Amino acid sequence: MTPRCSAATSAVISIRPSHVQYEGQLRADLGPQVRDPSVLSPNLWSYIDAYDLADAIRLAAESDLPGH
Repeated sequence: MTPRCSAATSAVISIRPSHVQYEGQLRADLGPQVRDPSVLSPNLWSYIDAYDLADAIRLAAESDLPGH
């Protein structure tokens, strides 16, 4: 059986945002951790700005990777 692709010739774009933040939301969501370092971040500081996510999705969609 011949594989359709191999690891050497394949490329993948994967976007898995975990905590999307938009304008005005950052202060409410992250403010308590910034003001008091003893308050732990429930998302371990992993967030992405909605505009940055939109740019990443656009760039992925416009990519010239094979299979797109």
